[in-house]
Amino acid sequence: MVFKKGHKKVKNSGSFKKGHKVNLGRTAWNKGLTKETNEVIKKTSEQYPKNRKKPTLTRKQREFKRKRFMGKKNPNFNFNKTEFQKYEIKCQFTFNLNKYPEEFDLNKIKNMFHPIKNKIGYTRDHLLSIYDGFNLKINPKIIKHPANCNLILHSENSRKNKNSDIIEEELDLRIKKWEKKYGRSNKRRHT
Repeated sequence: MVFKKGHKKVKNSGSFKKGHKVNLGRTAWNKGLTKETNEVIKKTSEQYPKNRKKPTLTRKQREFKRKRFMGKKNPNFNFNKTEFQKYEIKCQFTFNLNKYPEEFDLNKIKNMFHPIKNKIGYTRDHLLSIYDGFNLKINPKIIKHPANCNLILHSENSRKNKNSDIIEEELDLRIKKWEKKYGRSNKRRHT
C-alpha cells in the first residue's frame, strides 16, 4: 500500500480521497515552503551539474587519509614504537578462556581484573614472559599459546614484572601436551 502526499485511505475501499492528509506521526518535510522556494531550489540546483566529479586527491593526501582512518590496523601506525613494543602487541593472548574449562578455573574467569569494576581480580599471565621471549627470539605465536597462560591475581602479576615462571624447554613440553589433548597442530618455532 502506497500513501501519496495529501491523500488518506478511505474505509472499506482501496481508493484515496484528495484533501485528507496521511498522518504518520511526523511533521511534513516541506512545512513552511511556498511556490517561490521551489523556484529558488530549482535555480540553485541547475547551477550545479548532477554528474559533478569529486576532486581528485594527490598521492600524499590519499596516503595520509588511509593512515589516519586505519589506525592501529595500519602497519605504519605510530612510527615511534620500538621492536619490543611491536613484539609485545603480537604476543597478547587472543584465545577464549571459556573454551578450556579443564585448564582454567571457571571461578577465576568470573572474577577477572577490571581497572574500574574489579581492581583485585585475576589476569592472564605469560608463564614464559614476553621479555624473555623477545630476548630468546621466540615466535610470538608460541608466547601467546594457551599452554603459556596462567591465571593469577593482578597484584601478583604486577610484582612478577618481567620474570618467567618456566624456561623455554618446559614451554615446549607444555605445548606438546596441550596439542595431544586438544588436537592442535600449531608447530611454530623461532622467528
